[in-house]
Amino acid sequence: MQPGDAYIWHCETGPAHRGEGLYGALVGYIIGRLRGEAVRRVWIGANLENQPSLRAFARAGFLPVVAVAHIRVARLCCLWLRFQTSAPRDLVEGARHMLIAPHERAWRSLVFGMLQNPP
Repeated sequence: MQPGDAYIWHCETGPAHRGEGLYGALVGYIIGRLRGEAVRRVWIGANLENQPSLRAFARAGFLPVVAVAHIRVARLCCLWLRFQTSAPRDLVEGARHMLIAPHERAWRSLVFGMLQNPP
């Protein structure tokens, strides 16, 4: 990530409290705290099947930038990126920079890399 960027990671609402708006409130609170820390750009992600999270992202002001598919076979990793045509160019470039490591090779929207230390 670039200096001034932040990534909100692994937020979830417990099953007993889903549908109460807690997830969106939490994301909004985190964004407010990050703005107070001079963070200029905040990233977040979810599975495309997780419609409640995607709706909460939209309500919080997030814009869709990239859809990602990943596959790993032994040490070979393949990452497919589908950038949203409506996303601002600076966000597309920011996502590309964040998702593609210097040692990886990109061909159009397909990225190949080798695991340095496989599990």
